[in-house]
Amino acid sequence: MDGRMIRLGVISNRYSDGNAGTSALAGFAAAQPDVAFAAPGGIADLPGVLAEFSRRGVALLAVDGGDGTLREVLSALPPGGTWPAIALLPSGKTNLVARDVGSCGGGVAGLRRLLERLRGDPDELRWTRRSSLEVVWRDDPHRIVRGFFLGAGVFVGATRTAGAWARSRGIKQGRAVALGMARVLWQSLWGRHHAAVALSLSDEAAAQPCFLFLATTLERLMLGFWPFPPEGEGPLHWLALRAPPRRLLGALWAARRGRLGADSGRGREGGRCRGLSLRLNDRFVVDGEIFTPGEHGVLLRAGPVVRFVHG
Repeated sequence: MDGRMIRLGVISNRYSDGNAGTSALAGFAAAQPDVAFAAPGGIADLPGVLAEFSRRGVALLAVDGGDGTLREVLSALPPGGTWPAIALLPSGKTNLVARDVGSCGGGVAGLRRLLERLRGDPDELRWTRRSSLEVVWRDDPHRIVRGFFLGAGVFVGATRTAGAWARSRGIKQGRAVALGMARVLWQSLWGRHHAAVALSLSDEAAAQPCFLFLATTLERLMLGFWPFPPEGEGPLHWLALRAPPRRLLGALWAARRGRLGADSGRGREGGRCRGLSLRLNDRFVVDGEIFTPGEHGVLLRAGPVVRFVHG
């Protein structure tokens, strides 16, 4: 083995959609003397696994799972210090992050490709950097969730129903949430989905009804859809559509072409920033998981930068 090889650890989610209850990586990884492998039984096991990997000098962490698995891994990493770099072995439902930052592919083939690059010349590895998206509960500051995509308003209902709706029509899981969201927005054009979340974007602002709120630190979404106005600076992109939505069809068309701008006259706000204070009276979604904000809302901010390696 090249003495300069980055020490690799693998965390496999045995429950991910593409793993069908077992990890095909386990046997292959066990035969690799330079790979540390773990398939935690649950979220509570992650801190111990990560601590053990750190003790063994793991500098590159391969995550076998989807966006939710990556969210739980990042949320379990200790604040401060040096985080390991991440390599994605996508096996989840949407794999939105992998579509943006790249991967070596999933399963044994992906891990083999990653190892070939590590055992060759690590200087030839390709890297992408993204700020994580941190959600901090105001009434429990020690509670932090780190992911890459947050949605509220009608996005919550779209996420909850997308899986069953897509599966009943034979649609692949990778497009379920995107198509479920498109279905909800289309129905909204005909007045069938105007439920709103009460949302304020700062401590001083009064809560207003919001049809849809989205935020991400990614630079690309699936199907070419990019609904975030370009105004402002910072790694956090956000969009708020006030309720009831106005000229929604035109906004959808502009978002599909990546040309949606902020327009307060049409109830459309957004841009780029480093953080927002959200007070909302209903649930929100982070990378596929539904959360409750608590009485005092949450802080949304750009978190630590994650270094992704891909083939």
